[in-house]
Amino acid sequence: MVKLQVSLHCIVFLLVMSVHADDMSRKSFGFTPLTASGIDDYEATVFNQQLRNEIEKIGLYSILEFSEIQTRLAEQGLPNSCSDLHCAVVAGQLLGVEYFGFGSIGKVGKTYIMSMQLVEVRTGRIIRDLSEFFKGKRSAFRQKIIPRFATRICGLEYEKK
Repeated sequence: MVKLQVSLHCIVFLLVMSVHADDMSRKSFGFTPLTASGIDDYEATVFNQQLRNEIEKIGLYSILEFSEIQTRLAEQGLPNSCSDLHCAVVAGQLLGVEYFGFGSIGKVGKTYIMSMQLVEVRTGRIIRDLSEFFKGKRSAFRQKIIPRFATRICGLEYEKK
């Protein structure tokens, strides 16, 4: 009975450690909501949250919640959205993340535009600069473009499903 109990404790310990180790191996990432232009606030919120969720789903990054980012930036008197490299580096340092993204999302005429620059906070270097242009329905933009964009910002090749 004692051997069984010890074995169960070992198994539980190993499971907890493997989950913790997985979390530790993921790089930390944050981004302020992409600045919206030509779309309403609700649509921008939906697009930003979906992008965040898609990046998290990929599993390469431990990604901060928008509410946590905005609260911590506001406490320091910083804007709740970054639009330049300096802001991204300062925000990333404040948040203690390895990578920080900033960019915009919007619509001109019938074309959706999404762009993001990903900064390595330690060096202050932009490591990815991506843009997507899509002419079509909002639902197709959400189903096709946002997941593809998330995959590309993570540095992976997008595979059609």
